[in-house]
Amino acid sequence: MREHGILGMTAAFCIDGNEPVQRGWGYANEDGVRISAESRLRIASVSKSITAVAVLRLAEKGLVDLDSPMLPLIEQRFGRSFKPSDSRVAVVTVRHLLQHLSGGWSNRGDCPAMFIYPELDHEHLIEKVFEEYTLESD
Repeated sequence: MREHGILGMTAAFCIDGNEPVQRGWGYANEDGVRISAESRLRIASVSKSITAVAVLRLAEKGLVDLDSPMLPLIEQRFGRSFKPSDSRVAVVTVRHLLQHLSGGWSNRGDCPAMFIYPELDHEHLIEKVFEEYTLESD
């Protein structure tokens, strides 16, 4: 890592459907903050293609309808309802998200919510975004 100027990294993998193995090495920043398997890192657009492949495989198996609204899927995942402050969220479909046609949630400055609220788990981060953020366009 040092040879290539990489401060730190994380990796996770599964073998034969077993529990994932997660590891972190190095530092999250130049201030010496250590990386762990739970560290949140900016992976930017790399995650988009990984997510798209996973969702499209689910769609091929008939487990996800690309034209269904995404909000009920999120509510089903967490076993509860969410109350987005922006009513347009109700019509955003899985396909919209994959095609980046949902309008996207506005960031505060150049900082995504996951870095503003690092203490929140996925469920509560989604809740915070739905409550406090609006879609950027129609």
